[in-house]
Amino acid sequence: MINKALYILIAILFFSPVFGKEKVLPETTEVIALTQLDTTLLNELLDGAHPDIAVECKEGTTIPVQFLQNTGLFGVELAPNLTIKVQKTCYLRVIKKSGYVSFDLDSWESAKHFFSGKPKVNLKINMENQSLLVESDLIPSPQIEDEDDEEN
Repeated sequence: MINKALYILIAILFFSPVFGKEKVLPETTEVIALTQLDTTLLNELLDGAHPDIAVECKEGTTIPVQFLQNTGLFGVELAPNLTIKVQKTCYLRVIKKSGYVSFDLDSWESAKHFFSGKPKVNLKINMENQSLLVESDLIPSPQIEDEDDEEN
């Protein structure tokens, strides 16, 4: 009897929407284009102050990025040649300090699913213009749910 109850409990947890890949979140009441964000709103969104707002990232949108870092030993400046390009239209939200991604504003997945994995980095030196080229790809790590699906 205990074994049967244990199997039922595991089945409920495994097939429950709460524990599945997609997460049910509070309703999105406002959608703002990525290109319309200002510094104040961006920081408020990242702090989770507006869980009802989704940021729309349209395919093909490019955002120039200026990256500055000072380690005390080396300073890094990537400006103005660094850009972020949206490869597929999606929507982003932050709720309780956790990031979520959607492609339809209805089903949401943890952003960790899209931004986790093992980075692959290649370094090359160009002697002609004395520059260092850094190429990086993110090799996705298998998701726990995907591994469980393959075993069953």
